[in-house]
Amino acid sequence: MALITWECCLELYSSLTVSDFAMAIDNRGPQVEAVAILFLVLSWIAVSLRCYVKLFITKLFRIDDWLAVLSLV
Repeated sequence: MALITWECCLELYSSLTVSDFAMAIDNRGPQVEAVAILFLVLSWIAVSLRCYVKLFITKLFRIDDWLAVLSLV
């Protein structure tokens, strides 16, 4: 099993040019958008489940629940 050394990483990075890094940064837009949409959907699911439990199971919908709903808007 080979260990990765600093010299190996330094050699790899020294062979890359500035345009390689710029190209890697420019192509991150779709990934960032996908992660943002994922977290938006997860937050809606979490707050929806919280509201369901508070309204129908415990029947106690308090100010912190209203603030969770307000935070989604």
